[in-house]
Amino acid sequence: MAKRGNSELSYNLTVAALYGTAIGLNLWLVCVILQQSEEGQELLARIKEATLGRFKDFKNQLLHDFTSSLVILEAEELVREAWQNEE
Repeated sequence: MAKRGNSELSYNLTVAALYGTAIGLNLWLVCVILQQSEEGQELLARIKEATLGRFKDFKNQLLHDFTSSLVILEAEELVREAWQNEE
């Protein structure tokens, strides 16, 4: 019984992997076809901006917030050291 469950699981995983591969290849083929025309290139540029552009904006905002936090922490540390040196 356990052997049958394992074979069903491996079968399901294999089918899912093959479906994923087929979807990926179809998307790649669509991109190659779209790159051959001007309208397709414009469409790909809009899609790329909508997807990767959002990620870049998020990444830039996150890095800006992180850098700002580091600057504030360094400034607090400098003030703390100056305060301790005065005493």
